[in-house]
Amino acid sequence: VPIGCNASRFGFETAIQKTYPSAPKPRWSRPQDVPADSAEFYLTAEGEFMYYEYQLIVNGLLPGETYQVNVTATDYGPAFSEASYPLETSPDEGFVSTVPLSTNCCIALTGNVDCDPEDGVDISDLTRLVDFLYVSFTPLCCDKEANIDGDPLGGVDISDLSALVDYLYVSFTPPAACQ
Repeated sequence: VPIGCNASRFGFETAIQKTYPSAPKPRWSRPQDVPADSAEFYLTAEGEFMYYEYQLIVNGLLPGETYQVNVTATDYGPAFSEASYPLETSPDEGFVSTVPLSTNCCIALTGNVDCDPEDGVDISDLTRLVDFLYVSFTPLCCDKEANIDGDPLGGVDISDLSALVDYLYVSFTPPAACQ
């Protein structure tokens, strides 16, 4: 889903926020004109004007789901050039594939390997764990939920699979508490 397409007022029309530097656009046209007391805010260690860095925070992503992220930006050339021309990054190139993970994803007991919103533990969790361990190796949405045997190091392996089978079909012994 495109976020902030064709918007130009960062922070107002988009969720893109300036993160670096914390100074406004330089009012000097040459780096050597920047006063010494302002140099750390406007100049790199090499004495050139700093580039601005931005961040885009997208909320509401589901842990374990794969998202394609690409930010298209337009640079109107050197900040003080009279003959600048737009240099736009391609919206079709430079995609980054990411899988958001959560550090506090395990609730109460382990076993919700497929990250079911109802926190239920059933055969779909068993299927997901087998897929992770032996088939596709696709990262889990929450490693902590898959630590069913309570390994203090948090490792996920065949012993977790055995513990899940035991819980679902054999002894019904509840899985370990989240760590």
